[in-house]
Amino acid sequence: MSDAVPPMSAELPQAAPQPGWPGTIGILAIVLGAIGITCIGVCGLGGQVFMLVFPDSGAAAGQADLPVQARVYALASSVVRVVASALLLAGGLALRQRQRKGRGLCLVYAWLRIALIAAGLVAAWTTDIDEMPQSVRDDPNARALVEVMESLEPILPWVLTPLALAWPVFLLIWFHRGAVKAEVAKWATDESFEAWLNRE
Repeated sequence: MSDAVPPMSAELPQAAPQPGWPGTIGILAIVLGAIGITCIGVCGLGGQVFMLVFPDSGAAAGQADLPVQARVYALASSVVRVVASALLLAGGLALRQRQRKGRGLCLVYAWLRIALIAAGLVAAWTTDIDEMPQSVRDDPNARALVEVMESLEPILPWVLTPLALAWPVFLLIWFHRGAVKAEVAKWATDESFEAWLNRE
């Protein structure tokens, strides 16, 4: 009677499969973050810098009569949107590598994005072409843009706003789920980032 030794593979427990959501959400975050940086950085900040460098251009001349608050808001909004897109891109890369900071970066992005959407709604609701400087009112492009915004005003709360909020709200809900937080807790951590995120 021989004592048969069971194969080693029969004694080793099978490793639990890793969830696939970090890869899926990570890819979406990378794509959306890259689009935001490219579009907002090139079109938004690029236009602002162009008007500062070439103040005699037609675009800058039209902006010169705008209230200071409007110009400051346009520049600040572009900067914050680029920063938010960069946070989303970095968060997506971290999620792909299963690093804890990916969750924190995505959450910071989500709150920033929601704040920007709220500020944009306030700006859209308070924009009146008749209260703008004469040079802007005489500019057909500026007038057309404001008229489009005014025509969209009735559907902003019901169509455009939910679409804009869908992604950041999804991130907030997803990353506050217990199972997701437990999974993230198993990942590698960046001590300096975690210390900053959890500071009192």
